[in-house]
Amino acid sequence: MSNPDPMLEMVYQYKQRVRSLFKFQEAYEITHPEDKKNKFFFGKRDRFWFKKDVKVFYGENDSGAPFVTMIDNSIFDSFGSFTVIDPEGNILAHMRRKFWRSFFWRETWELFAAEGEMAGLAQAQGSFLKTFVRKFGVLRVIPIIGPILDMFMRLQYEYTNANGIPFAEFKRKMAIRDFYRLNFLGTGAELPVDKRAIIGLSILFDAAEKNR
Repeated sequence: MSNPDPMLEMVYQYKQRVRSLFKFQEAYEITHPEDKKNKFFFGKRDRFWFKKDVKVFYGENDSGAPFVTMIDNSIFDSFGSFTVIDPEGNILAHMRRKFWRSFFWRETWELFAAEGEMAGLAQAQGSFLKTFVRKFGVLRVIPIIGPILDMFMRLQYEYTNANGIPFAEFKRKMAIRDFYRLNFLGTGAELPVDKRAIIGLSILFDAAEKNR
């Protein structure tokens, strides 16, 4: 049985809502990994505005209480920089994508505490070859089997603190549709930023993947 308070969970499952594909926004739901009807949070992101903030709510839709908002600070890179705030407007964390490293090597995001000091990284796992295949859609040009093989190139991230110690993972679950799981490792170490920020920011990984 799941905890009545979703913040007490250690594993969260993420997926994009299919019906959101036909709207002017991207919508994501975050559920219990074994009980899909237990919907913890709902996130949405408008597709066509210049600034693409991500708003996350408790429950299964945007009528729930606000959870966090991720303010899009970027100008040129549409997935470049975000500030996470709580419903009262307090800053929880910042996250900034390292553009050139992400383009030529591994997807890498820098994580900063509310006051601005470096708190850790979220970095994709895998080789340069995997990055190259992903970035340039090499497999997608192969008829029939190419798109299937391309599914195995989805990103999987590891969160580490400023000392390089892992504290969470965001990984794709093998399925026909994209499912991701955020797993807090429970090593006993204190999280470098507010847990709410990690839950919200992980939406960006799948959103960025869909828009690559």
